Amino acid sequence: MTDIQKPPVPPSVHVAILDEQHKRLFDLIYRTQKLRSTGNDRAGILLLLKELVDYSDYHFRTEDAYMLDNGYPLFISHRKEHGQYLMQIKEMLSRLESSDPALPEALDQFLSGWWRRHVMESDMHYARYFRNNPPYEQN
Repeated sequence: MTDIQKPPVPPSVHVAILDEQHKRLFDLIYRTQKLRSTGNDRAGILLLLKELVDYSDYHFRTEDAYMLDNGYPLFISHRKEHGQYLMQIKEMLSRLESSDPALPEALDQFLSGWWRRHVMESDMHYARYFRNNPPYEQN
């Protein structure tokens, strides 16, 4: 396992609330990986993963509402990615609860890989879209 020094900083999507939520999500992943790397505190990891699932769901609802309210044309496919992630992470959480020994390394790879890819590709796509098509500002 590599030494985990600090959580990565996700790139900005230029929407303050979503940027803050991304930072919190990356921090939860970092804390989960850090805890796992320092002794496999299964109960602590489970608590952090449950928090990550709940916060991911909250973030997705916030992000989905922003995209829908502002007419993002790829909203449906983006929301589908969110649903697939939630299904996968809940299945992994269930496997971890049943003590699947192969899961911890796969979980680390899934979490860091999925979030980095999602933010760097899918979220950057809507960030570019809204930079070129500014959302309607309500007074």
